[in-house]
Amino acid sequence: MMQVIISYELRNHGWAIVSLSDGQTTVERAASGLHDSLLDLAQMALSILSGSSDSTACFLDEPGELQLIVRQNDEKASYEVLWFPDGIRGKTTSRQDSEILLQGVTTGRRIVQQINQVLWKIHEQIEARDYHRRWGKEFPLHEYQRLAEHAEKM
Repeated sequence: MMQVIISYELRNHGWAIVSLSDGQTTVERAASGLHDSLLDLAQMALSILSGSSDSTACFLDEPGELQLIVRQNDEKASYEVLWFPDGIRGKTTSRQDSEILLQGVTTGRRIVQQINQVLWKIHEQIEARDYHRRWGKEFPLHEYQRLAEHAEKM
């Protein structure tokens, strides 16, 4: 199984940089604050913990959209990172309109740990009210707290 490394670093004025890697290849893109990608990541981790078979996190770039798709089967989790150069919000598109930038197999636990680390880092660096002021979205505190509870049991 391959590793997966997820990084999400906030920048000023509603932008972030998302980085997804298998340890050999790294995909890095800007993520616009027009979509709540941090909430998507938090919900993805909770979805994996609940045993859901499919989950997706989206990262909007203007234009374009990066998607992290996770399909879980028992202990294994396959992932794909797809790039839609023209974006897909409000459009009828298919997988054929995308480019696969990264794919592999890891564990759901590894993905959850990576997302929990992203949330922890942001929560430690930026107060919730400052997060809202700078990005116009609420920090996903409820999801973060639920993940932190699960992390203690892992």
